[in-house]
Amino acid sequence: MGKTGRITLDLESGSLVHFQRPSLKPTAVWSSTISQAAQITGSLLNNTLKQIFCGRPNSHAVVLKQFVQSLQGKGPSPVTAEEALEAVRILEQLDHQLRGSG
Repeated sequence: MGKTGRITLDLESGSLVHFQRPSLKPTAVWSSTISQAAQITGSLLNNTLKQIFCGRPNSHAVVLKQFVQSLQGKGPSPVTAEEALEAVRILEQLDHQLRGSG
């Protein structure tokens, strides 16, 4: 949660939704709800078409498959230790900011 809105990123579905509600007036609530619905619908349509026509793989499945293969000695790790550490550092920063302690 930020001061002016919220961004929700769903890595599984590949959707990004920007949520912004400047007030709790009925028109603002209605407008923000319609905006969210439109963003989700657009993302669903976009991702469906990509899957049908481009065969877009699920990124989590690809990374997990590579990780399992690396554990089996059949390939390198999909991320380096440094990349994993940086990802954890970024997630911890986000967590502190979202909780209001950073």
